[in-house]
This record gives sequence, C-alpha cells and structure tokens, in this order.
Amino acid sequence: MESVFALERRVPVETANIALAWYSGESQKNGRGSLMVYLPSGIEYWPWYVSWDKNESWRLSIAKKITIQQLSDFQALGREVLTL
Repeated sequence: MESVFALERRVPVETANIALAWYSGESQKNGRGSLMVYLPSGIEYWPWYVSWDKNESWRLSIAKKITIQQLSDFQALGREVLTL
C-alpha cells in the first residue's frame, strides 16, 4: 500500500491514546528513509508522514500533514528525552 493511502487509514479504537510509528528499514543502504506517525490528539489521531533522501547528506524530501517547524520541535524533544 502506498504511503499516501496508508496515511489516511484510521487507527483502530482499541489503540486509543497510544502513539504509533512506522519507519523504513535499510535507509542507509537505500539512500531513502521514511517515518509515518499517528499521535493521539484529543479524541482523534494526528497522522503524519515524512521522507528523507540522501545524496551527499540527508535532506527532507516529503512532509505530509506536518510542518517543518513541528518536525523540528519533535526532533528537539526526542534529543532532550534521550539525554535524561
């Protein structure tokens, strides 16, 4: 299933209030990586998708339903959590 269609699928009710994430494998080898996330937001979920390509360095190539600033905020929060 293509990511665009998968992004529109709904998370089952049984997983209420749980963040779910899927990421691509072998990104270094393929020169491409992706991440699809479902975050709980009130009674609904906020689904988003990002993809990176690598030439000389990694570059964000696709961002669906998330802004670059929001993605940057998540990255900063992740780094902060890892240093606790």
